[in-house]
Amino acid sequence: MSILVDVRNYVQQHQQASLSDLSNHFHTPPDAMRGIVGQWVVRGKIKQCQPAACGQCSLSCASAPGDSYEWVG
Repeated sequence: MSILVDVRNYVQQHQQASLSDLSNHFHTPPDAMRGIVGQWVVRGKIKQCQPAACGQCSLSCASAPGDSYEWVG
């Protein structure tokens, strides 16, 4: 499997993930991980959490607004 599919499966399984969670899990620098997740955002499978949604999800807000992702399938 490619990392692209692995990232999709991870976010789908967890429903939400922060950029730091993804970077740590896949041992990939944050900037590279943004590019990988960005491919799923463009396809409409994952959405990037917006600053207005901060505090409304189950993620701890250790990451910056916009550095959290949610599965939308």
